[in-house]
Amino acid sequence: MNEKQIALLTLQVEKLEQRNFDLAQWKTFTESLLAGIFGDTSYKIKQIQAINYDFSSWALRDTSGNADFMVAAKKTARSILEAAILELELGIVKMETKTDSSVDAVKQALENYLTMGQFRALSQLSENNNYEESKRKAKELLHNLKEEALIDILSEIMAKMKF
Repeated sequence: MNEKQIALLTLQVEKLEQRNFDLAQWKTFTESLLAGIFGDTSYKIKQIQAINYDFSSWALRDTSGNADFMVAAKKTARSILEAAILELELGIVKMETKTDSSVDAVKQALENYLTMGQFRALSQLSENNNYEESKRKAKELLHNLKEEALIDILSEIMAKMKF
């Protein structure tokens, strides 16, 4: 699988040298690739998003300056992708997903507002392979909680998650 990911990122590096290069289009495609490989919260995506070149009035008046900004943007892009490729080649890829942080936010909120017994009972439901039974038991457990506790749990989850 890493070979395909490396090949895709290598193609993106090659696109940096194309004559009709479009930075905005390249960034969109690259961000999508990086999210699929490293997760949607990867720092690499933030680095790609930060790549820009100046369209200020001074840069537009001086066409050679515009080229310098583009060269700098391409160098930055190349170094980000080369680092990503190296990580894949060395096998040191760490997926960073919203799902992981979402699960952590839910788990922490439940730990904060449920008794230890309630939390254990809810945790054990995830081991049950029968979806309908797990759903029914979870509903029973949550139904017995006070409305204020439910509001607190949901508020904490929503405060920690970014939609």
